[in-house]
Amino acid sequence: MSAKPQMGECRIERVFDTMAGRAKLRIVQADERIRVAAEVLENLAHPDVSYGDGILTIRAINGTVSYGIGPYDLLTHTHEATRSGSWPT
Repeated sequence: MSAKPQMGECRIERVFDTMAGRAKLRIVQADERIRVAAEVLENLAHPDVSYGDGILTIRAINGTVSYGIGPYDLLTHTHEATRSGSWPT
């Protein structure tokens, strides 16, 4: 049985798209396993980020990444999340 990969990061930058006239996202890093604060899932405030049916999806100018959201950890106040597929796409 192999060990789970360590927790990593999903880092995103906002870039202004002058053609669209709005901010878009660029994924800088999308590790296989991350922790996601419950507040993030409850307060998604960007049209290119969605959460439904236990899947967090980020659509960026350089690809799309999705994470399956796992159980809530009371100690860290976060959910463990596992990336679906590989990134970059």
